[in-house]
Amino acid sequence: MIGHLYGFFQRDFKSGKFFLTIGKTGDWKSRESQYKTTNANISFDYLKEVKYNYLTEAESDLKKYLKEHYPIWKTSEEQFEIGDGELDVAKAEKVLQEVLNKVKTKGNDVAGIDYQYGTLFGVRDYRDLRLPCDMIPGKVSMIVTKAGVKERQRKYFTKYEKKGRRLIKLNTPKRLNISNEAWDIIQVVQANERDKENDGETDII
Repeated sequence: MIGHLYGFFQRDFKSGKFFLTIGKTGDWKSRESQYKTTNANISFDYLKEVKYNYLTEAESDLKKYLKEHYPIWKTSEEQFEIGDGELDVAKAEKVLQEVLNKVKTKGNDVAGIDYQYGTLFGVRDYRDLRLPCDMIPGKVSMIVTKAGVKERQRKYFTKYEKKGRRLIKLNTPKRLNISNEAWDIIQVVQANERDKENDGETDII
């Protein structure tokens, strides 16, 4: 499955400022049509294909890169203030193209592994079936086997979960989908806990 990052420029006539709107979508034509209900002139100036399960991470990276160049527009995290004139827009177009080229759009291909499989609706990629990480938004679950038809994803058994800033004990423990980044953190925490146990400390988290 393929999603898209998109971007388009507009002008706020009240302030005279140009701003850039970006976002992610699994159906860019439908998303563009939604924008047209508020302004029929809107069309996506930029589209970049992204593997569906990388959309959230790709959008997060795009926002991060753009914030290095432009302030956000008012309170929106998806809009950036570009400037007052056409030259500012021209410069912003170059910046947008540069940062879009930096965004990761899919997993790395490993030689000798066939990631594709056939369906009634065409060829699909096994990596699109990998679930999002339950601990770190925008990250994808890691696999613990060889990639492909029988691949298995990393799970982590937990009795607790975060709700906002609160740590809640679950009535029924469950297994979370875990990314490489989350697994690195878990391993560090587990190593610290083992050291505390070996040293006889009681304030184990």
